[in-house]
Amino acid sequence: MVLVEAYARIGALKGAQPRKLATDAFKLAWAGQKLGATRLILAVADEAAASYLHRPGAWLTASIRDAGIEIIVAELGDVMREAILAAQARQYR
Repeated sequence: MVLVEAYARIGALKGAQPRKLATDAFKLAWAGQKLGATRLILAVADEAAASYLHRPGAWLTASIRDAGIEIIVAELGDVMREAILAAQARQYR
């Protein structure tokens, strides 16, 4: 069984977003263990989120690696990318 958690933020992470991403990773690891998943994937929509998860020497990077979670940057088409950016603009406070 493959479990995937998707994180759709495009652009630099702000405020509580890094914590949300870390929480999503640990939720994925927990669910994978409970359900007997053979593969865990954290799919992100942007290289900014991926780079946050691949910081050399960071505890989060090490724990994600140790949990066997793969980080992938999803290939989004222009229409989907624009839809996500529009949704982010509507949510901006």
